[in-house]
Amino acid sequence: MPAINFTRAGEEGIKILADVIRINTVNPPGDELPAALFYKKLFEEAGLKPEILKPSETRANLIVRLKGKGTAGPLILLSHLDVVGVEKEKWKYDPFGAAVDDGFLYGRGAIDDKGMGALFAELVLLIVRHKIPLNRDILYVACADEEAGGKLGISWLIENHRDKIAAEAAINEGGRVKLNNGRVEYVAIQTAEKVPYNVQLKVKGTPGHASIPLPDNAIFRLARALTKIEEYKTPLKLNDTTRAVFKGVAELDPDSPTGFFARNVEEPLIGAFAREQLAKHPHFNSILRNSIAPTIFKSGIRENVLPSEAEATLNCRLLPGEKIEDFVADLRRAAADATVEISYRQGKAAGVLPSPSSHEVFQALFRSAVKTWPGAKVFPFMSTGATDSAELRASGVACYGILPFPLTEADEARMHGHDERVPLKSFSEGLTFIYHTLEETAFA
Repeated sequence: MPAINFTRAGEEGIKILADVIRINTVNPPGDELPAALFYKKLFEEAGLKPEILKPSETRANLIVRLKGKGTAGPLILLSHLDVVGVEKEKWKYDPFGAAVDDGFLYGRGAIDDKGMGALFAELVLLIVRHKIPLNRDILYVACADEEAGGKLGISWLIENHRDKIAAEAAINEGGRVKLNNGRVEYVAIQTAEKVPYNVQLKVKGTPGHASIPLPDNAIFRLARALTKIEEYKTPLKLNDTTRAVFKGVAELDPDSPTGFFARNVEEPLIGAFAREQLAKHPHFNSILRNSIAPTIFKSGIRENVLPSEAEATLNCRLLPGEKIEDFVADLRRAAADATVEISYRQGKAAGVLPSPSSHEVFQALFRSAVKTWPGAKVFPFMSTGATDSAELRASGVACYGILPFPLTEADEARMHGHDERVPLKSFSEGLTFIYHTLEETAFA
């Protein structure tokens, strides 16, 4: 294998990232085409033949294929071109200016997910320049519309161009490299994710003048139903992924109460108590159970008019393999009011099970993480949020998620927030990490 100067390669990758951050792809409306054209030009200058696939005039997905010997199935390097919106006045730096300050690159998408797109692009350029032979095809895929559900991105590609992205496995966003006190504490590789559903509750009441209150007031009745649902505690459950997560948590901090409870999540005598204690932490609570979060409440047309109906939206996240029908039946029982109408929209890739940690791509990520950050704990991870991996898993592709840049908890929190940034040093380390992964899985 060629000797790679990862510091220099990281600097080039950061320049790519800065250029693409300056292209505004906030979704909605998305408008990913200029970003796709940027990568098309970059890859064409390297002698490749990228293809842009457009579900509409302004929305775009980009694919470029590096041919291998075919001794293994293709591997997708997956990212998305769109980003969430910004409150520009609350940022220290222009969110689309790609400012560099004190060792950080600032901008919307720096870590979600233009950073991965730039990192993967740099890897493609390294492979081409050094003429590295491949045992399998590598597909660079940059999608539209991930931040709005992927209907015009990964879902559209699977439905309309399945042959162009047919693959055995994929590396995508979704995991974490946790930086604590200047060292990488753990690497969490996403093998599963919860399935999102939007559940609507609607109550109808008698409209009229607010000066004469009526007993079937829609707002009061919906509020009572929501209170009962809030009091309902969905069961705490473990799966293979969360078992591995808590094994890793126990190893990280064995002498703390959290480590003790994580170590005993399935111990016959205190397992139930241990799970209850862990569930007091919001993140652990979310990976242990189906979650319910009210996000929208609508009712009324005027201050002095009794509303004819009240409606609430619950953003619910189900554990892999759980059935929405059973979950909604539990909500109906909890609401204890037959007049409350409950409906739902089908979740993304419902019923998809985790990708196996025995797969060679997971194992390569594991070994590469240990090589890149000696002493770090490495374990599987289940995302509470949704990624494009759900759709790919549903189509039979083994997907492994990782945000490859070492980040502190505070910098992770900037994702979808203000002053999103990536440390320049972390970009180079992430590049090294994924390069070593490809050495094991794709280089001939």
